[in-house]
Amino acid sequence: SSNTYSKTQNYGTSVNISNPSSTPNYTISYNDNGQGASYTGSPTSISRPFNGWSLSGGGTISGNVYTYGEADGVITAQYDTNSDSFNLPYISKTGYTCRWAEGSASGTKYDGGTGRTISGNTTYYATCSINSYTLTVNPNGGVWNGSFYSQYFTQNYGTTKTISNPTSGPSYSISYNGNGQGASYTGSPTSVSRSFSSWSLSGSGTFASGVYIFGAGSGTLTATYKTTSDIFTLPAITKSGYTCKWAKGSASGTQYSGGSSLTISGSTTFYAVCTENSYIVTVTNSNTSSSKSSFSIKYGGSTTLTVTPSSGYYLSGVTCPSGYTCSGYTTGTSATGTQTVTVTNNTRSGGTLKFTGSALSLKQMCNNASLHETFSYDGTSYIKLVGSVCYTKKQRGPTTWQNALSSCPAGTSLPSSGYYTSLVNYYGTGGNLSEVTGWSGIYMSSTEMTESPDLVYGLFAYPSGTQITPNLVKNGNHYYLCKVN
Repeated sequence: SSNTYSKTQNYGTSVNISNPSSTPNYTISYNDNGQGASYTGSPTSISRPFNGWSLSGGGTISGNVYTYGEADGVITAQYDTNSDSFNLPYISKTGYTCRWAEGSASGTKYDGGTGRTISGNTTYYATCSINSYTLTVNPNGGVWNGSFYSQYFTQNYGTTKTISNPTSGPSYSISYNGNGQGASYTGSPTSVSRSFSSWSLSGSGTFASGVYIFGAGSGTLTATYKTTSDIFTLPAITKSGYTCKWAKGSASGTQYSGGSSLTISGSTTFYAVCTENSYIVTVTNSNTSSSKSSFSIKYGGSTTLTVTPSSGYYLSGVTCPSGYTCSGYTTGTSATGTQTVTVTNNTRSGGTLKFTGSALSLKQMCNNASLHETFSYDGTSYIKLVGSVCYTKKQRGPTTWQNALSSCPAGTSLPSSGYYTSLVNYYGTGGNLSEVTGWSGIYMSSTEMTESPDLVYGLFAYPSGTQITPNLVKNGNHYYLCKVN
């Protein structure tokens, strides 16, 4: 029975008390209360297990045995209160905050998942209140609702707000910094603007046809703009003798040529950056050779190269590129060796440098022979010009005589027979003045000898070695003998 039980006995007697046959059990129920919330609806009951007897009044109790004392006693069944705790089920509704009201719709409210203990059958009532959420409208550099700044609107879930387009898009200034380069440019355009494209939604809610519907969370509308609307063309930039570009953001930024099309996402300064040009000069040779086939040179700069005439030629001409200066060289029949030429760029263009060599005549060859000997006798100086280019073994006839007449350098001449005879008398027919082998024929006719007895120059002999006059040939090299005037 669940009723209170009484039993009277004499003092000192005992009675055995059995444990309760059942323990308290409480039902738990849930009422939606018309809220339309979602929840599981469990648990639906709890039970408390027996936890022993407690005594008040007279007598004693040990385990399940009660011994009567000098006064009436009351023993009461005890139950484990820890076992009747439970967690309320989670409860939710989109756009709302829902809780459980204990005992009635106006009772104390608890969140889903809260631990509770009850001492009797209990009903929990769903109670939900609508949430408010915030919409952020970001003009993103444009002007919306009269402001450049983001604006915030808080409304209940499911409500709407009409969003108009920005009245203007971002405008970015463009400035130009000469950067001390001395370049020429127009300095325009000075600004660009972007036209509105659409609103971009992030977060909760929905947006269509200019109407935002508040969702179960905050949302942000960000204005986007047409990237093609802010394209602009950098102004042309020039400086004579230089290649100039625009560096974006700083003098060391990415460089763009004048006339380039760009887009920017903020106010930007472009810096002039100019690099001095180099120009290519091509070198051509005609009967000459040079140390460079081409070279690069800046305006106002100088460079050097060497030029050497081909064998048997002299430097007869140097054609400098237009606007350039070439210096440090000589031309003429004496210019048969290697020379260093200095080239200076006085213009802002390339060009062609041409070296020209011309063939030496027999006289020029002798005048510029690289080998020669000089000696003196009896107060007179003589020059022996050396080289087969001056006189060739196989030459014959009057041509040889004419060559001899014109072969001595300026300031010298062929010696007369008197000078010549004195040399022969002094040196003899050998040594410096003769070699009697390797010749055939005669090099001066009898008629020539008769007509010009003062100009006997002794360049003939017979192959047998019989010497008619001294032959000025030594060690296979062929000589003309010239007297210093």
